Amino acid sequence: MRTRSLLVLACLATPPLVAQESGGPWVGYRLRTAMLLDSNLEHDETPDGAWGGVLGMGIDFQSSRRRPVLALRYEVAGHRYSIPAAWNRVSQAGAARLALRPTRRVTLETEAEVTLKGSSEDRDLGDQYLGRQSLAWQPWRKTTLEAAVAVRLRRYPDNVDRNGANRYLQLTLAQQIGSAFEATAAWRAERNDAGSRYDYDRRTVELELEGGLPIGRVTIGGRVRRQRYDTRLVDDASIPTPRRDWRYQGLAAWEVRPWRSLAVILEYQHEARRSNDPEKRFAAHQFGLSFERTW
Repeated sequence: MRTRSLLVLACLATPPLVAQESGGPWVGYRLRTAMLLDSNLEHDETPDGAWGGVLGMGIDFQSSRRRPVLALRYEVAGHRYSIPAAWNRVSQAGAARLALRPTRRVTLETEAEVTLKGSSEDRDLGDQYLGRQSLAWQPWRKTTLEAAVAVRLRRYPDNVDRNGANRYLQLTLAQQIGSAFEATAAWRAERNDAGSRYDYDRRTVELELEGGLPIGRVTIGGRVRRQRYDTRLVDDASIPTPRRDWRYQGLAAWEVRPWRSLAVILEYQHEARRSNDPEKRFAAHQFGLSFERTW
């Protein structure tokens, strides 16, 4: 009798998982091509403009079309630029995500990601191995709060001093505005340990607004980063001074779909670095036009 009572109590105390999936497994394919113009591809104090393009192919798998428990993604992309040769490369990116919903308002996600020589959508030349765990809570129908922790291992074949372990904590607030727009605010605390002058602490604040227009969708966002190095000093300073950087990034994108399976994206990005080391300051503008076909 006591055993039966314990079993009943255990069942009552353990909330059942909400129905996770809707529909059967889904597989999708992507073909993406982009044309880019960058006023300062190398992010140098003296700008050196370049133009180029990216051609990428990818495949996606989901255990269901809506609210999948398991999602997998892989892509390979070729990058070609007018200068310099280091940016001409073939990148690969793979990701896996496991999502569970213990209740209707709570989602647990575990993610793993590997990128080799960056991806089709970033400008990183190194390799990265990432593990991320997040908890999202929806206190109201249009509001979501998320806390996430992640560990990233970074490898740079051309500069082994940059190899390191990067850890971060991120808090995110997402709020739907009406039926067409969503605003997102995020704060991140990050620590990078490389055992070299690339050890640093970084804080990031990010804001983004995304939504539908009468024609297409628009995304507007901005990011501010403060970076403090442990042992890296300002070059040619009369008194040894630790280096401090501030980065400012802005994004504006407009997406139009002539057909459901074809997206045309016009994008502008601005990035600037201000530093107490005058030789490390830069400003860059990037314009992009991309086409993505899905099946």
